[in-house]
Amino acid sequence: MGRLVESNAGQRGGKEWETETFAYDGNGRLLLAENKDCRLQWFYDLAGNNTREHQPKAQSSKTVSWNQDTPVTAADAKRMLTELKVKLSGRDLNMRSEAFTKAVRHIDDACKCGGVSA
Repeated sequence: MGRLVESNAGQRGGKEWETETFAYDGNGRLLLAENKDCRLQWFYDLAGNNTREHQPKAQSSKTVSWNQDTPVTAADAKRMLTELKVKLSGRDLNMRSEAFTKAVRHIDDACKCGGVSA
């Protein structure tokens, strides 16, 4: 099954292109989603369950970890992003607002490509 490895979108007027890249492991699980503003990484346990999502480029790096008996769904990932938002100060949340919007888009794109269950 083919996986989305790069997505390009132009801003209005076509003056600047934004590129998002995606990386997967040998089992087709999403490992990395990255653009010029945001880098998200996903980690899995030996059973293939998604156990952690990390945003390493954040100025005050915060991580949401989870350990479940079943794979994480797109809805779970979005809920965990919401939990991460609650941990941030108002200033940090404002600074990362666009990154969170893009993270949700990454989750949605990965879901469309079979990288995250619905």
